[in-house]
Amino acid sequence: MTADAIAKLYTATGVFQIAQDLRMNASVENFPSQQEAQDYAQTFHVKFGDGILFRDEGKGSPLFDENSREVLDSHVQFSRAKTSGSVEYDPVEMTIEQAAAQVGVDKIFAPITWHAIEEKN
Repeated sequence: MTADAIAKLYTATGVFQIAQDLRMNASVENFPSQQEAQDYAQTFHVKFGDGILFRDEGKGSPLFDENSREVLDSHVQFSRAKTSGSVEYDPVEMTIEQAAAQVGVDKIFAPITWHAIEEKN
């Protein structure tokens, strides 16, 4: 009897500048290859709406329709610039609803940087 090999999965993370001093990392899990995760990470967009964060399907066009997916608080991390104009950011505890209240709704954001990592089994 042979053990089935556990398939590797990858997480795509986009970093979004959502305000002058506020960034958000949004992660999407379960890509079958690192290349697919990387391709998605560099092309997906996010949008706040009514205290909810949505992501598109990563086709390179910020189209939000019935295929848009809600992003959960557990899949985002926020960080704030240490000082005005700083390139260094510190993590901050914030929910999507709190960020939406600060940023406003119906604004679409493209990633400023991105990466893909192998998920831990």
